[in-house]
Amino acid sequence: MPLEGTMHVYETQKESGLKLVQDVPEVHTGIDNFQMTQSGDTLLAGAHPILYKIFAHIGDVVSRAPSSVIRLPLSNGLVDHEKITELFYDHGDLISGSTVAQIHSGQLLIGSVIDKLVVCDLYGKVVGRKGGKI
Repeated sequence: MPLEGTMHVYETQKESGLKLVQDVPEVHTGIDNFQMTQSGDTLLAGAHPILYKIFAHIGDVVSRAPSSVIRLPLSNGLVDHEKITELFYDHGDLISGSTVAQIHSGQLLIGSVIDKLVVCDLYGKVVGRKGGKI
């Protein structure tokens, strides 16, 4: 749960629903959507570092919300919490309320439900921004 700073990982069970398999401590962000990298060894997530600002942004698109992309490496199918890194952070000026991220052709694609798509090289340089003004 974002407010307690811990991410809980569950496995689906055929008969009994969900089984807790891992608690990932000290995430301290509002993770939105996960995407597996092509290599299958890393999860990427769009995230909301300041939760109350994303709620304000949803209610009024003029109110900007910070965006973040979190890299969660996997080891034996579990998140290696000691190697979690933040690949991208923006105060909401470039992209507001990031919800998803993926690496494609050596670039980091960052999406938002309300705002635009941002394309960066893997070192944080902005390559492009797609979409019209809101």
